[in-house]
Amino acid sequence: MTDQQLFLVVVLLLLGSALGYFLRQFLASKRAKAVEQIIKKQLEEAKSKATDLVLKAQEKAASLLERAGLEEKERKNQLLKLEERLLKKEEVLERQLNEIRIKDEQNQKLAKELEAAKKEIDDLRNEAMSQLEKVSGFSKEEAKEILLKDVRGQYQKELSQAFEKLEKERREKLEKKALEIMTTAIQRLSRSHVATVTTTAFDLKSEDLKGKIIGREGRNIRTLERLTGVELIIDETPDSLVISSFDPVRREVTKLALEKLIADGRIQPAKIEEKVEEAKQEINKRVVEEG
Repeated sequence: MTDQQLFLVVVLLLLGSALGYFLRQFLASKRAKAVEQIIKKQLEEAKSKATDLVLKAQEKAASLLERAGLEEKERKNQLLKLEERLLKKEEVLERQLNEIRIKDEQNQKLAKELEAAKKEIDDLRNEAMSQLEKVSGFSKEEAKEILLKDVRGQYQKELSQAFEKLEKERREKLEKKALEIMTTAIQRLSRSHVATVTTTAFDLKSEDLKGKIIGREGRNIRTLERLTGVELIIDETPDSLVISSFDPVRREVTKLALEKLIADGRIQPAKIEEKVEEAKQEINKRVVEEG
């Protein structure tokens, strides 16, 4: 092999090596770009999914907050209504107490007048007995008997009316005491605990029962409230209604009547009257049995 041929071989080897090197670099660069594009695409997809998840989470959170806000607003409205009713009842009780105080003062005045009249009658009777003894010659006991018969004949009606009035006053005093106790108890109650004292929650098996209890044009609920003397609060609370009244016996009667109506399945004014009467009888029986 000549020097020229040897040189040519060396040059060809060098060119082949260089060409192979550049070819490998080119292929490696191409693969790197492809991998980079794949990674970039995956990152974009992951970012898009993450954005969707965040948006959905935000929408759900906003929905929950809105619902919670509405429920809180409804609870506040119910509490405000209860407070308004409580204030009205307090005003009524205050007026009744004032009337009772006035009647008590009048009764005290009347009692003093009756006492004075009694004393005057006793004085007149003693004087009449003395005169009767002198004029008729009867003994003191005989004169007393005659005079008593005469007085009974003349004043029996007045005395009967006086006793009836005193009995009425006694009842009024008892009612006054009961009202004072009730007023004191109400005044001691905290506003935040009014609902727990004056309401009873009643669970329903389904939301459909609310419509049946309300009835066409509200006839059923009005009949039930009129017969029991309570207020029925039917709102957005699921499967539940509230029985509101200051009287726990009325609330219990209403609760029992509702249970009977739901068990019967026929909720209408005539049935409501029947079941309310049954509930009242059962509650009265319980009260008598428990003393």
